[in-house]
Amino acid sequence: MDHGPCGVPMLGTVTMEFVSTAIVVVVAATLMLLGIGIVVNQLLRLRKYLNDSPPDAAPGGEVREPPDQPH
Repeated sequence: MDHGPCGVPMLGTVTMEFVSTAIVVVVAATLMLLGIGIVVNQLLRLRKYLNDSPPDAAPGGEVREPPDQPH
């Protein structure tokens, strides 16, 4: 077994191919998490918008008055 600095045994060398693969995996995972975060954020904003909108008034629709109550 080869010994590295300070007499520590080396289990194997890290090749540039392994490092390149690791970098690609990290970048892909980061982009996936970013994409998921963007989609979830938009869905939460949509839910908040739909919950805050008044139920009887449609956008661009005419406003109805409440019916007259008999006295």
